[in-house]
Amino acid sequence: PASSVSVKPRDHLNKALENPALKEAKVKIVFKKVSDKEVEYSLSDPSKKIAAVEIYDAGGKLIETNGWSRFGFGVTQTCTIHVENLPQEFEVRFQLVTEKSVIKLPWKLDQVVLP
Repeated sequence: PASSVSVKPRDHLNKALENPALKEAKVKIVFKKVSDKEVEYSLSDPSKKIAAVEIYDAGGKLIETNGWSRFGFGVTQTCTIHVENLPQEFEVRFQLVTEKSVIKLPWKLDQVVLP
């Protein structure tokens, strides 16, 4: 739970998301615009904690996107997710990199010949 944040953007337009996981990761997200074909938000993620962003319909089914774009330099960027036909009810899920969301495994390459 500390690595996944689900949000209904239409309920949070033009205000920073309040969420303990985002606060701990020092991530700030503000949804700017939602239309039939795109979701636009500003993102401040100085530690690069956002691993993935996905859109789901009201039934929990993943909505395929037509890509995304990111503009801006420095800490804050404007991100736009492009979709073919966005339903009225949907949510955006942000997956965060946290201590509990990453599993570290020992890895040893001892029988691989390198050039």
